[in-house]
Formats: sequence, C-alpha cells, structure tokens
Amino acid sequence: TLVAKAIAGEAGVPFYQMAGSEFVEVLVGVGSARIRDLFKRAK
Repeated sequence: TLVAKAIAGEAGVPFYQMAGSEFVEVLVGVGSARIRDLFKRAK
C-alpha cells in the first residue's frame, strides 16, 4: 500500500485507500455500494 501511494504521488494522481473491514456490513448490499462509490470517486 505504501509503494502504491508513493507511485500515485509521483504520478500526480489521487490515491484512495480503504481497509477491507470497511466493506463488511451486516446489511446486504451496503459493502458493494461502498465499492461502487469508491470507483465513482476515482473516475
């Protein structure tokens, strides 16, 4: 993760970091919605 962050910094592109535990939810679909939101922000 640290290498990827450094490469993104050198390339001048944003770097989004999230822990795997942020995607685990009790309610079905909440984790996948977070992944979709992350990809929308990355575009």
